[in-house]
Amino acid sequence: MTRNKSIFLVGIFFLIVIIFGAVFWQMFNRNNDEAFDKIKKEAKVGLTGAQVVPSAQQNSTAADALAGATSEAGTETPKDTQASVSGDATKTPEDKPEESKDETADWEVYADEKKKFEFKYPPNASVTPSGDLIRISQERKIWKMRLFFNKDKSDLATWYNEEFSDKERKNCTLSESATLKVGSYETKYANPNSGDSECTKAGYFSVSSDKKYVIRLELGSETVENANKILKTFKFLTE
Repeated sequence: MTRNKSIFLVGIFFLIVIIFGAVFWQMFNRNNDEAFDKIKKEAKVGLTGAQVVPSAQQNSTAADALAGATSEAGTETPKDTQASVSGDATKTPEDKPEESKDETADWEVYADEKKKFEFKYPPNASVTPSGDLIRISQERKIWKMRLFFNKDKSDLATWYNEEFSDKERKNCTLSESATLKVGSYETKYANPNSGDSECTKAGYFSVSSDKKYVIRLELGSETVENANKILKTFKFLTE
């Protein structure tokens, strides 16, 4: 009976040991898992920090280096860099803008017999002088140009009022020309005061810079646009 009791107690003891061992082993494994997870998390955080911090430091270092290089080099940009930025480095001789063509280059030149003035006219036009009167014909449209001598060298308005009588100037208004221009000279337009009135001495008038001569233009059926192409080449030769 004593022996059986001893065996029983031993069995109880080993059973307790086994139970406590199992419990201890489970606790050990759980702690190890938690510890391992904690290690993994710390390692991951450390790895992320190792990637971020050096990158920021590198950017800061690169910016400092660039600022230092700019400070040492000054504010002047190298010529090669300027050419590259502006695009001049890529330009070729073919990129140069074309010079505007002179449409009057092949035109004829008319100078009056007394050398008072000259102008150019296109090949399809004709010029017919008759004393102080010149007829210009182009595409069956004829307009006239007449030369006057301004003996008193008066301004254009004064000359107009003195040259023509009150009857000739009746219903006429002399004003600055807004459409037709004779060369670089002052040009005025004498036109009727109204559509119902008649202005005998209507037309465009231009005076030379030295006020020695006055030109009167009567466009007739010609357009201002076509007349301007010729008149922009007009110049007095007495100045």
